[in-house]
Amino acid sequence: MPMSKLIAALVLTFCTLISLAYAAGDYCTASPSPIFFLFSNCTIAPSTDFPDGVDSWGLQLGLASPAQEQCFCPSMTVNNTVVMTKQICVNITSGTYSQCVSDRGGVFNEQEATSGFTPSQEGLAPDPVWDSFNPAFAGSANASVQFPLDISLPSYPIALVDVAPNASLSQLGLANDSVFLREVVNAGWSSIPAFSILAGSQSVQQPRDGHLIIGGYDAASLAGPFSNFTISNTTTAGSHVCSLQVEVDSLILSLPGQSDVELNTDGTYDLMHRASRQFVSIARNRD
Repeated sequence: MPMSKLIAALVLTFCTLISLAYAAGDYCTASPSPIFFLFSNCTIAPSTDFPDGVDSWGLQLGLASPAQEQCFCPSMTVNNTVVMTKQICVNITSGTYSQCVSDRGGVFNEQEATSGFTPSQEGLAPDPVWDSFNPAFAGSANASVQFPLDISLPSYPIALVDVAPNASLSQLGLANDSVFLREVVNAGWSSIPAFSILAGSQSVQQPRDGHLIIGGYDAASLAGPFSNFTISNTTTAGSHVCSLQVEVDSLILSLPGQSDVELNTDGTYDLMHRASRQFVSIARNRD
């Protein structure tokens, strides 16, 4: 389908959804075009705070002024945009400061923000999932944020973290009460707080970038009709809260030059155990 027709179809779909959800008969104007952000390697040049530079993966954003670059990973369990601060690497008990900075995808130094940064408790959303596996946020602020594509928000609510034993990179929250999606709508980038996401892969053999689309979806990634699954933070996977939990009924292992191997299971543990045995068998056959 040509891109112009795809966008027109999306606009019609969004208008229909909005009119059904909010006000039957209201006039729906053309929605903004979907915004495409790329998830890929983040490379941040060496600086005073990043002595060896940073090599990470995710969405690279600039915070405050002068802009401090950090790499953010998408999170569908966190509501806020969670920013790792310099203090998190000052307090480390193992490894070096440079290693910590790279592991975190860069860190934010509040002392270097000369403008575009104001401590504030306004604008954040409750984050019970974060609180279930990490200490509470150390603080919050409104900061200017520079996104890719020369898109920026002058006063964006962020949560500041100086202790996070069960988290790594800074996080772009996309959960049910996402501050990012709320601010996207408020800024007029999208008419609805909707997104589609492709994680991509960091495979050594066949790496590929992922993406985040705001207000639309990638038609090339759609293999069949849409299915609706309710996003909820009440389900659990083991002891961890998750947004969307699924049960795997069947898994097929495909390898070049060999017959497909179907892995069926009644539970996750059995699936993993059976899969590992299949991998061992295939490896032995290859030897």
